Amino acid sequence: MTPISPPACNPADKDSLLWQRALAGALAGILAMGWLARLADGRIGDLAQLWLRGLVLPVGGAGAGVLVLGWGRWTGLLSRLELTLPKAASRRAMLAGCGAGAGAFALAIPLVWLSQAVFGGWLPETPPETLTDLLAATAGRAVWVAVCVQVLVFAPLAEELLFRLILTEAFRAQGLARPALPMAAVFALVHARLDQAAGLCVLALWLYRLRCRHASLLPAVLAHAVFNALALAGACWSLLGG
Repeated sequence: MTPISPPACNPADKDSLLWQRALAGALAGILAMGWLARLADGRIGDLAQLWLRGLVLPVGGAGAGVLVLGWGRWTGLLSRLELTLPKAASRRAMLAGCGAGAGAFALAIPLVWLSQAVFGGWLPETPPETLTDLLAATAGRAVWVAVCVQVLVFAPLAEELLFRLILTEAFRAQGLARPALPMAAVFALVHARLDQAAGLCVLALWLYRLRCRHASLLPAVLAHAVFNALALAGACWSLLGG
């Protein structure tokens, strides 16, 4: 297996202050959207609340960060966001993304089992709401559509922009020689699951390496979507009694 120690990246945009502003904007956007979701709790329907909570990172975080990065300099924004790929390399990069997503999932499963065995005594009695709990508690096609769109589209794109790009480059701007390591730790902490922390750190480093290898976020976004799709399939299997 190829080592997952991330190589150095060389983003197109070297403006360190801009990356720090983008991170500040993303954090402010997340807080604002989170406050709005909390304010709306109980005042809107369950489905609307599900969509609102699901948009905290894509709109509040990634949206605000992209707005800061593009403000007054929209030309070439997709390139600065690393959301482009040379046509000649696109097929190979996408195949690498699919393989990386499946490989990261296969590696994460035993890490989750090991973490549960080691940290079982420290795990909270009432864990955060899981995907299985959400789908089992609220039946209906609209809920499944909302979950699938958020898990397979919004989350991969938003989290790659936030963690693999904005947060990593903000850490690099602070002079950190290996910004991928604290990025992976923050990525795991944000998900607030002690039993999944090791697997999430591995996923974060693997996705960062993918971004560096192809000089693009697109393979990492695809790999993240594949990882989430496998997790969603596992949740469906559990619901069916598998």
